[in-house]
Amino acid sequence: MNKITLMFPGFKTKAFTMNFDDGIDTDIKMASIMKKYGIRGTFNLNPGLFSPEGTVKPAGRSSIPLTVSQAKELFSDPAFEIASHGDRHIAMAHVPGAAAMVEAVKSRITLERTFSRLVRGFAYPFSSYDGDTKEILRLAGYAWARGNKDKDDFLLPREDEWYDWRGIHQMDGRFEGLVDKFVTEPNLYYHGWLLYVWAHTYEFEEFGTWDRIDGILKRIAACDDVWFATNSEIYDYVKAFRGLVWYADASAAYNPAPVDVFLRCDNGEFRVPAGGETKVTG
Repeated sequence: MNKITLMFPGFKTKAFTMNFDDGIDTDIKMASIMKKYGIRGTFNLNPGLFSPEGTVKPAGRSSIPLTVSQAKELFSDPAFEIASHGDRHIAMAHVPGAAAMVEAVKSRITLERTFSRLVRGFAYPFSSYDGDTKEILRLAGYAWARGNKDKDDFLLPREDEWYDWRGIHQMDGRFEGLVDKFVTEPNLYYHGWLLYVWAHTYEFEEFGTWDRIDGILKRIAACDDVWFATNSEIYDYVKAFRGLVWYADASAAYNPAPVDVFLRCDNGEFRVPAGGETKVTG
């Protein structure tokens, strides 16, 4: 057995996910575009900054925070995951540790009680984080976190990178080239490719680029080798693959996770069912 590589559900070779900060009213338009193309993704909310009910957007403003009722309607769709962006969007690494812990825990409790949904992810406000911040998030029960450090590859996070998850911002100069490679080039030999895109939806409004992102998502959605998932679905799946328990001679694998795992090796492509095992040799 030379190599065992990850495939995504349905034996897909690529995955795509999106991530949006701030919980603002332009998220509604973004969500409608995503829904049109079957795109799944994650929205990072600040529960301490929701607009009062009945708030009218002032003239000249590109966006304002969602109201609770708007957010409840929008995120009733399971295609859109809720994550935390802190309670009131403070720079986590530039306040005392106790204050950062309050931000992490309070925002998670408020979001989970408001939406009756588990909150597992975090986006660092102002991309302010350090080793202590990561430990605070771990203790607060978050599984992963994202800053604003961009990358230009499709590599999955290593186990020591889940609290420093990196994607590419939609305004990064490398973005469209990366999309083109993702869409046009086959992933024949490596672990599943992940294209992780993040943004603030007010950017599409301020720069008049709604048609641009619509066209990009239309291209990606037309690919039959892509799995569309939320951030936490990606996390759970990768953890499940890495958690496979192999026979000593790599002839078979047992999957203790609650999701099926797909892989390829010298002998072909195989599915290891949740709670079951699969033989991968002749």
